[in-house]
Amino acid sequence: MVNDMIGVWDMVHDDWRGALTIKPSDQRLIGNDDVCTYTSWVIEGSYVQEGSTVSSSMHGTFGGEDTNSRISSPCKQTGHLISFTINFPNAKPQQFTGYLFTHNKRTMAGYTWWEGIPFGWYATKRS
Repeated sequence: MVNDMIGVWDMVHDDWRGALTIKPSDQRLIGNDDVCTYTSWVIEGSYVQEGSTVSSSMHGTFGGEDTNSRISSPCKQTGHLISFTINFPNAKPQQFTGYLFTHNKRTMAGYTWWEGIPFGWYATKRS
């Protein structure tokens, strides 16, 4: 499951293009509520804006509880939710939330907020 995330992704967020690299991790996080146990994986990596050589660190999680889930089960474990922060230089860290596509697992898309404004983003995995 987390192996689907490992690799280099060509990412676009509000027409800003770059390469998002997600490195392997065996670190898992376990969360509980009164009924369910949720497993997510820690992800780390970097982002380099197109035309730049400056690398920004990235960290986040993949999987876990999805409070946006529409399934009827009381346990809303997901294998598609990704949430990460990129520490851009000379800017506040920026949070990104999205989903890995269900069937091809080579595309993900979501949203981010910057200075109170929502923006869309997507990424496709390099071969």
